[in-house]
Order: sequence, then C-alpha cells, then structure tokens
Amino acid sequence: MLTTRTLHCVVVLLVLAPVTATAQTSAAHPTPDHFVEKTFTMPVNEFSRLWLDGGHRYRIELTGTGISLALNPVDDANEPVLIKPVLLGESASHTTLYTAQVRDTGLYDLRAVGGEGGREVTVHITEAPPRHDTDGSMAGHAATG
Repeated sequence: MLTTRTLHCVVVLLVLAPVTATAQTSAAHPTPDHFVEKTFTMPVNEFSRLWLDGGHRYRIELTGTGISLALNPVDDANEPVLIKPVLLGESASHTTLYTAQVRDTGLYDLRAVGGEGGREVTVHITEAPPRHDTDGSMAGHAATG
C-alpha cells in the first residue's frame, strides 16, 4: 500500500532524475526535454532518442570519419524529417553538417551511420534561426496567432 511518505519519495526521485540524450538500446521513451543546444557522444550506428519540436529547424553537426546522419520519427504517424547537408562531404576536421526541418513534435531516433563500427561520434545539435523568405515571412517555423 502506498503511503504519503512513499509518494513523496517517488516524486522527489522523478524530479531529481537527469534528462539527457544518451544512446538507447531499449524502447524506453525519455521525458520530453526542449533544448536550444545539446552536445553528446554516441557509438557509430547506435541511436539516441531526442524530443524535437515540430515547425523548427535544427543544425546537426557530426564529428567522426565517414559518417552520415539518419533522423527518423519513432511514431510512424509523424512526417519524415527533411534533412539537407550544409557541406558537400566531410570537412578537414571530419565534421559533417546538416539542417533538419522537423514537421511534427515528437520523439526521434538520431543515428550516425557509416564509419567504423564501435567508434564514438560527437553530436552537436542546435536550434537553427528561422530563415526569411523573399517575401519577408519566416520559413521553417510554424505560424502563430
């Protein structure tokens, strides 16, 4: 039987639990965590789950040799992410850079694919500033109002 003291302990543990992007090997869903910038490492060909906001563009930088980005929604009902490479190929510092236009808010699997299996990849993801189209409207962000 749950007591008030037990419930307080559970609430305290949930509040104190850190929310970070980490390599996932199970289907557990992390708590939604809105972020503007996040950097983490993960093994090549493994995935990390991230909560991304629909209507936003993200800049994703991968540091490692011979890697490319895969970013897919966990929920099949969500639209695929539009991914565009910013650089043609890999930079001299072994960095590949992408922009990702997320259409639906939700949980996404981010993978660094290719390269040497088992090696670590550094992922740096930031919310990209909105683009301004020629008519002055902001592309890449949902309309408000």
